[in-house]
Amino acid sequence: MASLDAGASESFNSSSPRFDENARKRRFRGSIAVAAGLGSLVLVVFAFSANQGPASAVRRFHQSVLDRNLPAIQLDLVPSNAPVEQAFLSEVSQLLRISQTVELGRVQARGRTALVDVVYRDRFGQALPVRYVMVKRQLRWQVDPIQTLDLRR
Repeated sequence: MASLDAGASESFNSSSPRFDENARKRRFRGSIAVAAGLGSLVLVVFAFSANQGPASAVRRFHQSVLDRNLPAIQLDLVPSNAPVEQAFLSEVSQLLRISQTVELGRVQARGRTALVDVVYRDRFGQALPVRYVMVKRQLRWQVDPIQTLDLRR
């Protein structure tokens, strides 16, 4: 019987506790590496897609109007005729001038179009709601001034 125990201790036994512990450690380290890799991938995707949605486009458009940055405004608008664009920019500028706060509300996206609700509040707290029509052209959301003005009327 002593010879069996001696032989067993010298041979490799895959069911020994030491083998199980080493395999468990390797699996654990592998799981940590996979989790770290997936976590990094998620962070990269979120960082890349930040400020890419229709609400972000409306926010970016308002900032361009406030800054009077014409090239940025042109990037944020669906191209239309000059009188419509001027009327639209005049209306948005007026709303921003009289507003104490601008609140982005509900976003309804369906395919390559979206509606973004914006509430302008004047100094008396009166709400002036506007629904922006957004269109995704190529990879960029843009404000459609014609459809937005049509909804205003």
